[in-house]
Amino acid sequence: RRVFSLGPAGAAAAIFAHCQTDARPDSGAAHVPGRAGSDPFVYEALTAGIERRRRKEAELRAYMALAQREVARVRAQAVPAERLAKDMAALRERVLFDTQRIIYGVEEPHARQAYLDRFGCARWTDAALDELARRAPIVEIGAGGGQWQAALVARGVDVIAYDNGATLQPATPPAAVRPGDERVLAQHADRTLFLCYPPDNAMAAECLRHYRGRTVVYVGEGRGGANADAAFFDALADAGAWRCAAVVELDPFPECFERMYVFERV
Repeated sequence: RRVFSLGPAGAAAAIFAHCQTDARPDSGAAHVPGRAGSDPFVYEALTAGIERRRRKEAELRAYMALAQREVARVRAQAVPAERLAKDMAALRERVLFDTQRIIYGVEEPHARQAYLDRFGCARWTDAALDELARRAPIVEIGAGGGQWQAALVARGVDVIAYDNGATLQPATPPAAVRPGDERVLAQHADRTLFLCYPPDNAMAAECLRHYRGRTVVYVGEGRGGANADAAFFDALADAGAWRCAAVVELDPFPECFERMYVFERV
């Protein structure tokens, strides 16, 4: 897994656990974006952002190595437990600040975590929620803490949300999220499938494989970005199977490039 995709909290956790992050090329490297054109999943902002990420990835790895050594030094201090706890807490705060700055260029403390707590991994807009409302009823897979579900329910939209708990969840989810994964989609062919910021693995493609309904709404980055895999993008880009009905611009966190895509089965 790309160390960059850990985010500030994940990078800090890795540092304080003194874990060795896999330095092999990312398994998603096969879907490097090509030239912008008819493929809606290739666009200049993301292509340029991916290049910046590659440079920042090296910076983040170097920083994590230094920070791990600093953690070891602080832990080795012959000081009272109360003093050690205070020093470790201060170091953790510094690491969170530094990793957020490296990844996103944002220096407001805890800005990324506040964003995640409120929106999940992608911030909605009124236009995005309106688009989803028009496509109701909705079934969401990988709903996380249910932030999008809560925003939609507040507008009176019929949403059933599932998550399998594979990623970290907030301590108090803001909406009811049922346990489940792509296998539940056999029960919901009458609903629009909503995927918001799926992980950069086969999860999204598996959702497509199990889904028998007519409409897919995907919120995330395009090819080579932080979400999904080549099989997912290739399936939706198949003009014989799916039609891109709409692309809605969002309001991402700095150095993030997600959009909303609406696809209808041909």
